Amino acid sequence: MLREIFVIAAVCFVGAHAAVGRAHMKNQGGSSDENVAHMWLGKWESEQGSEENFDQLLDAIKEAFPYYTNKKIIHDFVRKSDDDYVHKVKIGQGEDQYQVSFKLNEEGTLHKAGAPEVKFVYKETSGNKLVVQQRVASKNIVLEEIYNVQGDKIMKEYVSGDIRAKRIYRRMNHL
Repeated sequence: MLREIFVIAAVCFVGAHAAVGRAHMKNQGGSSDENVAHMWLGKWESEQGSEENFDQLLDAIKEAFPYYTNKKIIHDFVRKSDDDYVHKVKIGQGEDQYQVSFKLNEEGTLHKAGAPEVKFVYKETSGNKLVVQQRVASKNIVLEEIYNVQGDKIMKEYVSGDIRAKRIYRRMNHL
């Protein structure tokens, strides 16, 4: 009888501990969904010199995305509520900043001064991969950005037409 009580108590403790952990992750901007980790949440800084084919990409997309640069970039992905997120972008030493509010798998629009309108969709293909599809209809340019989390780094791939470029970002903070 005492052994059965101990087993029941242990099961209750483990279940309560898991629920507290999920609630803590949710409060910290993580996911309460056990199947999705949202590992891309947090603040990420570009590593200078990690770019591959970046100048060619910038030249190809400059009319549609004039604010894209090879300067230092900080991406900060924040979860505001269950399905509301904010993607904050800081360029260089802060001379240019903007943010995009989004819901996964829903189309949104970015209006940025001095740039054409951008239609976008953020999609999570797995807990460690975020794909951002962007379309500038007025310039007939499509850009896909793939954020692939690998430990404390993001291997970010850019694809526009036949051009592929890469840049590495490192995590600045931990959730």
